[in-house]
This record gives sequence, structure tokens and C-alpha cells, in this order.
Amino acid sequence: MVLREGGSLSVVHMDGSPMGGRIRREALPDFTANARYTRIVRPGLDAEQRAHVGRWLLGHMARNTAFDTRFRLDDDSVMYCSELAWRALDQVGMTPGSDSLPRLAGRAYVPVDRLLTLGREVGDRLTSVAVTDLP
Repeated sequence: MVLREGGSLSVVHMDGSPMGGRIRREALPDFTANARYTRIVRPGLDAEQRAHVGRWLLGHMARNTAFDTRFRLDDDSVMYCSELAWRALDQVGMTPGSDSLPRLAGRAYVPVDRLLTLGREVGDRLTSVAVTDLP
């Protein structure tokens, strides 16, 4: 998820490092520096929704939420990359719900390409993220 704070953009994402990945925040250029392809998807959030999502993300950053190495949607105390964006947008009713997600071995999961359906693409070479403003 991209956060705009003043004139700068940063990305809040789940770092899947095998050494104990956690939620991270880094500058957008640093996040995309080594990406072969990147897409920015902007959901149609109003100012109140953007602020709500921003507060929700800041709450997870304060809790230092860990990366979900089991990739399970039934435990929101840990999350994987696309799950973070899905849950953030679900906070403001922007997802069709977990019933719409594909299943693998009987468990729902959030594929990255599903995030593309939650907004419109921005830019031509801009990993799937959504933009929100900090309160």
C-alpha cells in the first residue's frame, strides 16, 4: 500500500524475509528499484476511506505485524503481501469478500492479480499497490 505524506510516497508492505519478515515502510523508489515490472492500482477511495486505511496500516506498523509464512487468511495477526492490501481495502468495503477468492487445498488465498480488480491502474511501469493518504 502506498502512503502519501506531504509530497513523498512510501510503501507499507509485508517483508517476506526468511529471517523473520515483518511489516515495513520504505520509500516508493526504493521499493520499486529492483522490480522488473511494477503496477500501481488506485482504488476509488474518498478522503475518509483513505484516512481510515492509513490509520489501519499505521496500527499494524505499531504492532510490528509479522509475515504469515503459512499464507492463511484465517489468522489476521500475521499477513502476507497481497493479504495486507486486501485486508486494508476490506476495512472500507472495497473488496467483494473472501468468498470471491480462489481456493487451494480448501483454503482461500489472495493472489496478487486479484488486487488489480480493486481499482484502476496508474502509470505504465509503476508490484501491485494502492495509494492512500495519511491522516
